[in-house]
Amino acid sequence: MISVLTGTGALLAGRSYMDHEIWHFHLPIVGEYELPTATFFDLGVYLIVLGTLMTIFVEMAQEEGR
Repeated sequence: MISVLTGTGALLAGRSYMDHEIWHFHLPIVGEYELPTATFFDLGVYLIVLGTLMTIFVEMAQEEGR
C-alpha cells in the first residue's frame, strides 16, 4: 500500500507516476538533511518482503510441530 501510494502521490500532484523528488530539512542536532521520496517506496517493498518471510517462517514452524 505504501509503495502504490508513493507513486500515486506524484500523479495527483500533476507529475508522472513514480516521479520522485528530494525534500530538504534542517534538523537541530544533525543539520541539513535530504530525504528522497523514493525512501517511502523502499520502505513499502521492505515491509512486503518482511511480511512474506515471516509468513513462511511461521508456516514452517507449524509444519514441524505436527
